[in-house]
Amino acid sequence: DNWPANYCDFTFDISGNSNCIPCPNITTTVTASPSSICQGGSSNLSVSPSGGVNPYTYSWSPASGLSSTTSSNPTASPVGTTTYQVIVTDKNGCSDTATVIVTLSDLSALINASPVSICSGDSTDLSATATGGTAPYTYSWSPNTEISATNITNPVAWPSANTTYTGTVWDNIGCSIVGSVTIYVTPSLTSDFTIVPSPVCACDTVTITYTGT
Repeated sequence: DNWPANYCDFTFDISGNSNCIPCPNITTTVTASPSSICQGGSSNLSVSPSGGVNPYTYSWSPASGLSSTTSSNPTASPVGTTTYQVIVTDKNGCSDTATVIVTLSDLSALINASPVSICSGDSTDLSATATGGTAPYTYSWSPNTEISATNITNPVAWPSANTTYTGTVWDNIGCSIVGSVTIYVTPSLTSDFTIVPSPVCACDTVTITYTGT
């Protein structure tokens, strides 16, 4: 005979009649710690069944990124946000299903400057534009010289020579991303005039030489 899904075991009495024994109400709690992870991070999954008969067996899916598909507490290292499902089965074949989501941070940042080419003595506006991840964001810039601040999204920089500024963005769960931008500096022009002879008397013929860089 085909028994309903919530019936797991049966016996036969002396007359040959079957007596179906209903499955107990199994309750499954599944958690992920942490539930949100950074790129390359991992989460510890944990399942806690109750109401059935020990021992329990476990079957997790999808298998990708899991340290084990049959453990009660596998480690998940997904390459994208993933919903994991576990089927818990007790000694008598009664089962329950539960799911948990592991969210992978999609933090990204654009590091830029305007303008990227300046004359010596001028300044440029740096910017770090963060998206994804978990707000709020924090910022760090290096090097920490010739810059108005190192912990804001849009500092002003006035490098005296070609300089690559590196911006690091962290989100609220500690995920980070790094980018950089190079500022090119044109040296200031210098010039000098040479007059021969010197000093000059009235009606003298002179030669004026200009040099500049």
